Order: sequence, then C-alpha cells, then structure tokens
Amino acid sequence: MVARGMRRLYGPDFLPRVMCPTSLSYDVRVDAATGGSAMTTVAQILKHKGTRVLTIAPQASVREALERLAEHDIGALVVVDGDGKPVGIFSERDYARRGILAGRRSETTAVAALMTPDPVSVTAETELEACMRLMTERRLRHLPVRGEDGALAGLVSIGDVVKTLLDEFAAHVRSLEDYISGRG
Repeated sequence: MVARGMRRLYGPDFLPRVMCPTSLSYDVRVDAATGGSAMTTVAQILKHKGTRVLTIAPQASVREALERLAEHDIGALVVVDGDGKPVGIFSERDYARRGILAGRRSETTAVAALMTPDPVSVTAETELEACMRLMTERRLRHLPVRGEDGALAGLVSIGDVVKTLLDEFAAHVRSLEDYISGRG
C-alpha cells in the first residue's frame, strides 16, 4: 500500500524499494550484502541536487550580495576569486554580526570585509558522515565542494545533509517492513 503523496521507486539499483514523497527523487541505495546503506558521498548528493552555486566576488558590495540572497531566497553565497576558487562565504549571519552591529553601510562595504574567509570545504568523495562531523564541530551550515583543480564544484548545505539522512532512514524502514512482511 502506498500512502497518498508517496510513490514507490523501482529498478535494479533500488534495493529495497523506497517510499519517497512524490516531489523527491533521491536514489537511496542499500548494500545488498550487508543490508546497510552504502556510504553516501557528496557526489551522490550533488548528482540529485545539482552543482549550480550562486557566487559573488569579494569586491562586490554587501548591498549587491543581500539583493542576490533575497532574490533567490537563500541564506549564503560562496565568495570566489577570479579563478572560481572559494575564498569565503557571505551569509545573512555575517551581515547581521559584522555589518549591522558594527554600523557598516551595505552600499559602501565590500563583501570581503564581512565574509567568513577561508571556508572549510569538501570534495566529491567526502562521505556524508564526515560532512556531518565538520558541520557539527565547526558550527557550519554550508560546505563548498572543490574540484580537483580547487575550483568550486558545488555546495552542500545542512538541509541537504538532513534530507539525505531522512531518505536513507526511509529506505531502512522500508527494508525492515519488507523483511517483517516476508517480501524482502
């Protein structure tokens, strides 16, 4: 039985079948040998989320950054240099703490003055568990993903991590339901 607003995902790569809200399309894979999930990597998250990342130059005004955040309804921009390499992250929190509270004007202040410099980043091969550890220990909400050349290759947010964990949890629950009911 499939609950309203849910669909079953079938196919050779889905072991077991996964119940997902109809708006989701993550492939949650379960290791057939162990019954546990294969280690999820950043590459798997980006495969579904996409690699498009909104960026801004360090010399751009804070006003421009705030307008871009509002336009796209997001909380942070990756600050990149001329080679596309991450040099910082600018967030609403940065503006509130280092801008407003310091009495700086958004029109005349450069993003570089308020951004969090030298962002902690990950690669496509980084496992979800390592991302969770970094985000928790360093109190981060966003992790830029660097390619082999050091350039920006994507962005993983705390929301992406939570969503992936929920999808994996749903796969485990379904696997147990199938086992108990004799279908698995």
